[in-house]
Amino acid sequence: MAIDTVKIVSPSLSNAMVAAVEQLHRSKRRQTISTGYGEIEQEFTTANLKGSFDADISMAVKWNKLEYDNEQKKQIKVSCEPYLTVECSVHKAMAGHNVYGGSDDFVVCCRWLVDYISNAIGIQLPPADNWIARKIDVAEVFQLPSAEACMDWFRGLQVGEYYRKRPIHRYGGHGVEVGGHTTCLKFYHKGTEFREHDAKRLRKVLTASQLQEIQDFANKLLRVEVSIKAQKLDYDFERLPLVSEITGDYLHHVYDKEIGSFLRVGVTGVNTVRNYESVKRGLIEQYGQRLGKNLFHTWLELAACGETSVKAGMKQATFYEHIRYLKQAGCSWHGTDLFSNSNLVPNDFTPVRVDERRLTTKLQSITGKLDQFRSETSVEKRQ
Repeated sequence: MAIDTVKIVSPSLSNAMVAAVEQLHRSKRRQTISTGYGEIEQEFTTANLKGSFDADISMAVKWNKLEYDNEQKKQIKVSCEPYLTVECSVHKAMAGHNVYGGSDDFVVCCRWLVDYISNAIGIQLPPADNWIARKIDVAEVFQLPSAEACMDWFRGLQVGEYYRKRPIHRYGGHGVEVGGHTTCLKFYHKGTEFREHDAKRLRKVLTASQLQEIQDFANKLLRVEVSIKAQKLDYDFERLPLVSEITGDYLHHVYDKEIGSFLRVGVTGVNTVRNYESVKRGLIEQYGQRLGKNLFHTWLELAACGETSVKAGMKQATFYEHIRYLKQAGCSWHGTDLFSNSNLVPNDFTPVRVDERRLTTKLQSITGKLDQFRSETSVEKRQ
């Protein structure tokens, strides 16, 4: 797992801190960072990020906040002490790209980010541990045999138009996004995304061969992101959670639950099967002839028509009961062999954390930046 885009909110700022941030924006100064290949300039903006692909650091001083008004029965803006909102891909800020190799330590990443911004404005901001977490994007990348295998996985993804009343968007045969107020799920081919965005920036510091090396590697990667939004963070922690309260176990739990639920698969303990003969044999062995054949019929419809169509033709209770049995048996209807004999995608592949194709390598350029921020003691010494 790697931490990608984060949004954090500072405690109250002093007048000197506010002035330093505003001066940075007025002067349009840029901070230089080392990508591991060379130096690249990091841009700061007061605008919202254009999307998860954006490499800028968005930071803005705010003078008001939302509070619930009992009389008006709605959220209203009220004046408050100034504070800072920061949003960026911390992975890109450290390495120039987020193809692979990011850190999975949210707290340490935020400590580095606050220190980095403090250096840019020339004054030390409040400790990162005391900032409030408003958004956390966690990502996993999986290495498949080829770019064609990644595309084949998307072709075999049998999902409907909606997931829990949330629209499912497909992008050019190489991406799927599920929006939402609490979480957002994204599946996409990293090679395509890298070519369209980060490759253009990195041409400034990489040779043609270095850039092609990263591109070739990205071409084999399927990237899966879970964006955890403020509404879910507040609900899960029953308050506005501090950066220091976000643990790796919590982020793993959210990823596992969200991806497992969307793909209708378990995340541990059961090997995934998706080919015709294995599914049929496994269901009958586990559930007997009568139930096994009924479940196999449902699996065939799911693989051929997708969830929306199958759900519309079944009683709701029966549909979810069959889904539960299929998950328990490790039967997936995504990427089956019913309509394709290409065998590009490994038969047992599913983008969950226990899959053997999950990349866990960390970039040394990132590890080196974070080493000094791993203990509370080092943080206290910098204040």
